[in-house]
Amino acid sequence: MDEAMEYRRSVEELFGSVGPPDPAQFLQALVGTSSDRAEALRETVADTDDDRLRERTDRLVENVRRNSEEITSQLETSTFGEFGVLRSGLNYNYSWKIYAVRRLRHEHEDSLDDDELAAFDELVDSLTLFGPALEHFKSLYFQWELVHSRGRSCTPGCPAWWPRRRRCCSSTGSRYRGRPSAWITWCGS
Repeated sequence: MDEAMEYRRSVEELFGSVGPPDPAQFLQALVGTSSDRAEALRETVADTDDDRLRERTDRLVENVRRNSEEITSQLETSTFGEFGVLRSGLNYNYSWKIYAVRRLRHEHEDSLDDDELAAFDELVDSLTLFGPALEHFKSLYFQWELVHSRGRSCTPGCPAWWPRRRRCCSSTGSRYRGRPSAWITWCGS
């Protein structure tokens, strides 16, 4: 519980307010924040003398921005309980983005000033929060599906159960009097 509350505090700090309760809206907010922080990284690195760093940062930010727009449009049409929310989250590929940002930061660390290092760290922080949220929504989705699939599987079984129950109750008077084990065996089969 402490970890969940710590995660919520981190998200509130990232968003500047309480995160939305709906999974699709929550993931949209995380994706949007990551895209905004990627743009902030591009702006921060724009004044550097390292041309290679600027080019690589532009490519990275463009990838994050394009993927964020795609995921946001998918999430806008998804509702909770559908696989679309989960699929959209899985398509975001946040772990690759974390790797790419950290690798770029590491390879150009010597030429980065404090503001640029902070911009890299803020982007990584926002991407890192995506993983626990996705895992939580995966478990909610599986619970949702389990509950709904159980209801769907029990409903077709009821019509087959009723005739057996009637047969069992109507024949207990004559055939199975005094032999409860035989009655239970016949009704259970």
